[in-house]
Amino acid sequence: MRSALAVDNHYVLQSRTPKLSPKVAERIPEGDRLGLVLVDQETYKRFRCLEPSLSSCLDDLSNKAGARTFFVAAELDGVPVGVTSIVVQNNPRRQSPFTSYGRIDLVIVDPEFRSLRIGRLLVTAALLDLLDRFGSQLYSVSCLAAHPAMERILDTIGFTKSQRDKKNYVHEELKLEKIDRSAIIDQLTRGVEESLQQTRFKLRQTLGRAIG
Repeated sequence: MRSALAVDNHYVLQSRTPKLSPKVAERIPEGDRLGLVLVDQETYKRFRCLEPSLSSCLDDLSNKAGARTFFVAAELDGVPVGVTSIVVQNNPRRQSPFTSYGRIDLVIVDPEFRSLRIGRLLVTAALLDLLDRFGSQLYSVSCLAAHPAMERILDTIGFTKSQRDKKNYVHEELKLEKIDRSAIIDQLTRGVEESLQQTRFKLRQTLGRAIG
């Protein structure tokens, strides 16, 4: 199986931004064929083209001055097979210490690699990275879930639903102010480890050879 979005390893290595937080990076054994990395916006754009109908707050950041964005990718043999975009925004109306909120923007997996639990792996890894790096500043993480599968992933993590918007997206939110942050980080750490195992198993079934 070869991804329609495949790029050579040289491009991937050159395009990487700083590493994921240790909480995520330590879950990946050295030499593992299945990896998680931060990538640049150009890599994200390759995946964005696969889902042009999805709403993304990154399509217009002109009214989001100071927003911090990053992109977590799942790789197989150094080639990205899925990506999620994360936005961290400051809220000037909030009092310290929790003055920022995060958003899971898009989660996109190469069609050749769907149904392998890569989406779940990306969401749990991106959330773990987000909370490990920015958790002391965040009061909330939200997502507009466009698919039932995304709703199920977020529900198992502890997100709560509110309303559907006019595009029938479901607004999901993880409110951080009144929960044990260390407990949710521990939950996400286990979630990343479980998702890695499940995705390796699915890939082994699909590719017919060992992963990891």
